[in-house]
Amino acid sequence: LDHVDQSAFSRMSALAKELPTSQADAQCLSLIANSLAKADYKDPPLFAHLSATAQSLPASSFNPQSIALLGNAFAKAGVHDTALFGVLCDHVLVQDDSSFDEQSIANIVNAFARSLLPLRTLSPPPATPAGG
Repeated sequence: LDHVDQSAFSRMSALAKELPTSQADAQCLSLIANSLAKADYKDPPLFAHLSATAQSLPASSFNPQSIALLGNAFAKAGVHDTALFGVLCDHVLVQDDSSFDEQSIANIVNAFARSLLPLRTLSPPPATPAGG
C-alpha cells in the first residue's frame, strides 16, 4: 500500500473485525469489503470475518447491489470463498425479479465470473415444478 497509510488501514481492519454481528447489514459489509479490495489491502482474517458475517445474514438483508458488491470485492481481493459465493448464489435465486435491472444482472454475473470458482461448486438452479 504505497498510496495509503498502512497503520490507518490496520486500524480500520481491527475496528471492522470488532463490529457486532448483530448490527451487521449486507450493504455495509459489501462496502467495507469493496473498499479494502480496491485499495489492494490484504487481510485474510478480515475477509474471513466479513464472509462469516455475510453468511449469517438472512437473504432479505441483501439486494442485487450488495450481492454484486460483495462478490466483486472478494473476487478482486483474490479471496475464492466457495461457501460465500454459494450463499450469494442462493440469495440471487430468492430475490424478487423486479429488483433486478440490466446493470445489477451484469454486475452479479461479473462477480461470479471473476470469482474463478467452477460453477458446479455453486448452488444448483431451482427445480422446475412438475408440468411447468
